[in-house]
Amino acid sequence: MKLQEWSEAANDFTEKLSDVNRSLSFAGIAVIWIFKYTNGGQTSIPKELYIPLLLFVASLGFDLLQYIYGTFILMWFVRKHEKLKEIDPNKEEYVKDEIVADPRMSIGPYYYFLLPKVILTVVGFSFLLIYLFKTIF
Repeated sequence: MKLQEWSEAANDFTEKLSDVNRSLSFAGIAVIWIFKYTNGGQTSIPKELYIPLLLFVASLGFDLLQYIYGTFILMWFVRKHEKLKEIDPNKEEYVKDEIVADPRMSIGPYYYFLLPKVILTVVGFSFLLIYLFKTIF
């Protein structure tokens, strides 16, 4: 397999991981919502579920930050090359309309949001499972 194919496979896996993680965070919030109760007209959830709820919401926050960061980095990258093309339109990469620079050089931190959001979701489910086992058994 060529390096480009490995890179595409890695991107596919990170995209799928983000999708699954986002779905699991929403599912965790939904499970917590099942345990809501009303007391004196006030809707609440058990205190033991505050931490997993916070972790799921934080994971979704990291998800949003990852895509905000990636969007702005790619916008900056494209704009930078548009300006360079205006300055030197005869440069080979602009004539071929093929930028040889890899935008991931600037996007590296984009992936730094991936691991924390997955960890937050896993820890959130750990707390949720502990609560469920205590409740059921």
